[in-house]
Amino acid sequence: PPAPCGPTWTGPRASQASREFEGDCYSDASGANATAAWKRRVSWAIVQVQYDRVQLQLAGPLQYHLQTVPAGELQAATRFLQHVGAAARLGFDCDLISLGLLRGEKWCCSGSRPLADLWREFWAAHRRIADAVELRKVKAHASLQSVHDGLVPGNEKQGNDAADEAAKGMLA
Repeated sequence: PPAPCGPTWTGPRASQASREFEGDCYSDASGANATAAWKRRVSWAIVQVQYDRVQLQLAGPLQYHLQTVPAGELQAATRFLQHVGAAARLGFDCDLISLGLLRGEKWCCSGSRPLADLWREFWAAHRRIADAVELRKVKAHASLQSVHDGLVPGNEKQGNDAADEAAKGMLA
């Protein structure tokens, strides 16, 4: 079946009237047709994981003129901030978001900065809810060995893997 035009909510909590993320959440983006720019498609996903299960998921196609994975990662983080209700933590694996959080809003939103319009949307949502959320970088594509060795917490691997799978699922 074709991908939906907009974001889709799924999971055991998706039917609740209040679709807001809480607790441990993870985001990711994925792309297809990387070698042909005119065919490139990117999708993103956010998952809320509790008791080793995805409880709530929001995923969709990147709705932006530049179909790049960093743009998808930024759109996912922004959607999380727009749909967070209670105290929540977002684990993301994107270096661009880490750099943006380090450098701050002025640097991100500079007119000469790539994705400045997406950054403006991100920072507007962040200002609204900043006290209730924690944003943190997690290891992308962590191995079971890295979990076994204590380098990566098992819940972070599970959450990041679930977000990655959900983003890739939107490309099918």
